[in-house]
Amino acid sequence: MYLVELLQNVLNDARLTPTEMAPARDRNRKRAGVWVEGLAQRLRKVYSAGGHVVFSRDCHDNRASYRISELLFDILVCEARSVRSTRRGVELPALTRAIWAIESEMSNSTRDTVFDFSKLAVAKAQYKLMVIAHSDATKETLALCATDIAEDSELYLATIQHPRHWDGPPAHERGLCLFRYAGEAGWQSSDGPWLAER
Repeated sequence: MYLVELLQNVLNDARLTPTEMAPARDRNRKRAGVWVEGLAQRLRKVYSAGGHVVFSRDCHDNRASYRISELLFDILVCEARSVRSTRRGVELPALTRAIWAIESEMSNSTRDTVFDFSKLAVAKAQYKLMVIAHSDATKETLALCATDIAEDSELYLATIQHPRHWDGPPAHERGLCLFRYAGEAGWQSSDGPWLAER
């Protein structure tokens, strides 16, 4: 399955997640959290073969080995291995390479979105993904920052309907648009890389 299909499946599932009758701000925050954790869970299936670890705030599977849930980004997918300590001969977990660095920002604040997008500039990952609520203005602003961020990786931007609109019909045909940064050509529509769920 291509990245765009995986993202669409996660969005479809997140839209169906019931939320308690809560103030809109809390409901939207919860929905955004369900989106991020749903994406992390799908990536755990894709990278379920040994030697991979997926970090995200709401999954505590990594706490025993790494003593953390979230590392640097909303979602971070890494290759990992163990090394034997020279002092006691104990096997210790070690991260060897970042595959995906992912940030998701549903705020209406362009400042907050640019800040989260800028975090990807420090990531040395094969793929980088920024997920935002549909906004042409924000998309154009992110294109101004993208050259530095895409320098050493494939950079993707997914735009989805803001969680406050999830009770209604999708704003776009698929409810989600995926773009790959193509240098001077800017954001180009894309299906993304092939990901095989296990």
